[in-house]
Amino acid sequence: MKLLKHIILILLLNAGSVLASEKLFSEANIAYEGGNYNEAISKYAVILETSTNLVEVYFNMANAYYRMDELGLSILYFEKALKLDPTNPKAKHNLQLAYLKSNHQIEPLPKLIFVQWWQQLLTYQSTNSWAIWAVCFAWLGIGFFVLNRLIKKTIFSAFAWLTTLLCLAHVFLAVQNNKLQIAYHDAIIISEEAQLRTGPNASDQELRIAYEGLKVELLDSVDDWTKIRLEDKSEAWIESRNLLKI
Repeated sequence: MKLLKHIILILLLNAGSVLASEKLFSEANIAYEGGNYNEAISKYAVILETSTNLVEVYFNMANAYYRMDELGLSILYFEKALKLDPTNPKAKHNLQLAYLKSNHQIEPLPKLIFVQWWQQLLTYQSTNSWAIWAVCFAWLGIGFFVLNRLIKKTIFSAFAWLTTLLCLAHVFLAVQNNKLQIAYHDAIIISEEAQLRTGPNASDQELRIAYEGLKVELLDSVDDWTKIRLEDKSEAWIESRNLLKI
């Protein structure tokens, strides 16, 4: 009885938390539509304190920052939304608009075509989506194996093995997608301008200036400095305060 009371209490608290988040999300959207972007961002940020798996919140925050011409933060949150939902068409479109508006002077090196295809396949769906499809194919496979045992028809055996292979393929894609997310070490430069240097010290030689919104790969860190790899595969050091991880 005591355990049941605890379970009911937990469920009630979770329900209350969900309702509070939905109310706050609605208030933030109203603030955004009224042009009160700072207020909207503050409310979205409160929601993210209790949950980081909200694509819509990231997307709306990105739009609010875009309206305020804070392109670095806008790009950051569009990227965060796409990290959770790689096929989101609105986030993809708005991210491209933000990149076009930003000041970039570094051209990315083209990827090999098969590498592009593989990455597009992995990010076509989220890890959870690949896993859900794997479970569906697993149940279908079990059903076809049972039918094959009962009715003894070759077509059921063929479908059973086909769905089994599809299940294994989706498990593999789910695992690879999860590894990709864990190994995700990209960041966005959020300062209007940032000096890139040869080493982790202000006295080291300056290589170039990087601009707000540039996406970089994180390699290492020393004190208040971070080693990064740029889109053209060159490497440099930047003060960590100029970056936010996706």
